[in-house]
Amino acid sequence: MSGTALPQVLLGFIVLLFSFTVHELAHAWVANRLGDPTGRLLGRITLNPMAHADLFGTVLLPLIGLLGGGLVVGWAKPVPVNPINYRRYRAGDIRVSLAGIVDLTLATQQVIGRTYDPLPMYLLAAAMYFAINYALSVASRRLEARFAYIRE
Repeated sequence: MSGTALPQVLLGFIVLLFSFTVHELAHAWVANRLGDPTGRLLGRITLNPMAHADLFGTVLLPLIGLLGGGLVVGWAKPVPVNPINYRRYRAGDIRVSLAGIVDLTLATQQVIGRTYDPLPMYLLAAAMYFAINYALSVASRRLEARFAYIRE
């Protein structure tokens, strides 16, 4: 690793850690506003990354990707929610899910808007982010339905 690579890896890791933290905080905050205090009671409405960090998904896997120069993949601990507590079940579930997309889309807009012509890059980033999140949401719903018998 050269002398210039270490600062880039550290900066990339800090940005990733902040992104994970803000993403999970948004889910917890919106769920709390809609009537579900689960995330708040567990201390997840915070900018402290330790409340959201998962050792493998937040630290090890992203660092391996950053140091290896390859694909950077990672995750944070998901905020637990209880949709039964929402005042309107379906609308609450949709709003909490969209909270994570909206916060990172706004953050992406801020970064891209300061460095490039914002509209084309912002639209491309937003479309890619929406498509990936939609695909993951459909896949998780199908897996959840497929393995529902395990919970019974």
